Amino acid sequence: MAATVLRSIASEIEPASAGRPRLMLLDEPFSALDAGLWDTMRRTVMGILRGFDVTAILVTHDQSEALSFADHLDVDVEFGGGESGPSRSRSTRIPLRGRPVPAIVAISAASPAYVFDEVARA
Repeated sequence: MAATVLRSIASEIEPASAGRPRLMLLDEPFSALDAGLWDTMRRTVMGILRGFDVTAILVTHDQSEALSFADHLDVDVEFGGGESGPSRSRSTRIPLRGRPVPAIVAISAASPAYVFDEVARA
């Protein structure tokens, strides 16, 4: 069964990559997979995308999946507003490969509430 699923997904990704797109949207591609197949599929999809040098946007609600798939995170934060004046936003790019993961990213995987609290204080 796992081999069939792998062939099915690879057969959908490879033709989409044939026209050499620069960007591919992956909307919850691994959400219905069990843990064993999830890791195999993640590695397969990452290999295909890297082989074609395609940038991918991964839509997921699973923080560990996002952190395992990403080369970097782009975090957009809106803060302020109310009595402190107009709200402002800030965008931060956090690289994840080839260097230690920032503590705030490591903590966020365990406790999203902590990150939101720390960002609100920024």
